[in-house]
Amino acid sequence: MRNLKTMDGNAAAAHVAYAFSEVAAIYPITPSSPMAENMDEWVSQDRTNIFGEKVKIIEMESEAGAAGAVHGSVVTGSYTSTFTASQGLLLMIPNMYKIAAEQTPTVFHVAARCVSTHALNIFGDHSDVMACRQTGFAMLASNSVQQVMDLAAVAHLSTIGGHLPMLHFFDGFRTSHEQQKIETWDYDELKSMVDWDAVRRYKQNALNPNHPKAMGSAEQPEAFFQHREACNTVYDETPDIVNKYMQMVNEKIGTDYKPFNYYGAPDATDIIVAMGSVCDAAEELIDHMLKDGKKVGTISDDGWGGGMDLKLPGEVLEEIKRRHAAYIREKKIEDYLATYRLTEEQYLEASAKGNIPLMGADPEEFFYTLAGLHELEKSFKRAVKSGWKELVIVEFVPLAGPQPLDQEFKTKGGEKAIEMIRAQVEKQSKAYRLTRDFKSAEIALYHLALFSAVLNEVVIELV
Repeated sequence: MRNLKTMDGNAAAAHVAYAFSEVAAIYPITPSSPMAENMDEWVSQDRTNIFGEKVKIIEMESEAGAAGAVHGSVVTGSYTSTFTASQGLLLMIPNMYKIAAEQTPTVFHVAARCVSTHALNIFGDHSDVMACRQTGFAMLASNSVQQVMDLAAVAHLSTIGGHLPMLHFFDGFRTSHEQQKIETWDYDELKSMVDWDAVRRYKQNALNPNHPKAMGSAEQPEAFFQHREACNTVYDETPDIVNKYMQMVNEKIGTDYKPFNYYGAPDATDIIVAMGSVCDAAEELIDHMLKDGKKVGTISDDGWGGGMDLKLPGEVLEEIKRRHAAYIREKKIEDYLATYRLTEEQYLEASAKGNIPLMGADPEEFFYTLAGLHELEKSFKRAVKSGWKELVIVEFVPLAGPQPLDQEFKTKGGEKAIEMIRAQVEKQSKAYRLTRDFKSAEIALYHLALFSAVLNEVVIELV
């Protein structure tokens, strides 16, 4: 049974950060300053972390200095945290690239705040954390004060047990300064979830004059980019590591944390995808709308940064696929109108006369599942029933360039589909009119067989 205490989001993050930190490098910036203030206060009260030590607090002269101190501290074997927001986080970006690339464990706790542009704004958006997506940090979002307490532990456990630094963020003011009565972690509980073998490996590999090693060298491009690619395996494994510690936390405290959390009707047709404090408000709205018979839901994105599995009810997933397909069709029609400079009225009039535009499927599915070929075949069959006389290939654009058919394409029936289309053309058509360099339908179909990207646009004109 965890103790109940009233605190804000900053205090919740600091409570967990103190447990896992040996060093905290700090510099104040609104609205994150109370996290560092709490850490400093607890040191003066002789509070000890899970390592049985007081945290060493280092106040620097800027956020850039704080990030540099974090970098120096983590490479020498000390678990280190920092706290920041807005432009302060942006000043840390140069060091964040180094920390992530060297695969050192740290957690940056961020009270997300608008980055100042034409004017200063100390309130909320995610423009600061979004600017850090390319640094290599894994990112974890908390929606409420209770989640800050719970997921801050996931962030620290994941960086210790994995290979990547974590950026744990929550909404500035809306969460950082909201007072709530929440369940708090006992440090012994947190200690029981730590991968102590990973702790020993980290300490043994840290920079130490007793066992020196080289790092931070200059490399030529062929070596540098191989090393950059080699780190991809670390990113592949990180979602599973984060999910593992979420499940561990769930077992401890009876929650149901996942990288993505769905809330709402099992057959929802309208879904909000959100992250941050808006998620709690969205859930209240969904409860109200469900009573009115609306099929709605929300996806709360806690494990932000890609590579996470999205688990949804089957009906919801099918609806998302259907809407995605509808969007693709709509986008294809827009592209068609733009390409041929038609108004929507002209397009509808042409369709009514029997000119059938074939809009391809989603490009990724188009190339690899032959959806495009199957759609083309169906269009031919519809046209044959209508008594078409002439095939007009208005545009033939290989989107991915020339690529011979691979074995997978052949296995999935690509050659058979081509033969069926060719047979229908030879049987039904009396004339061929094609654009560009294609002199006959036979040549066009030959190219269709040679390219993994099939047709961008096909129009079967009835005369």
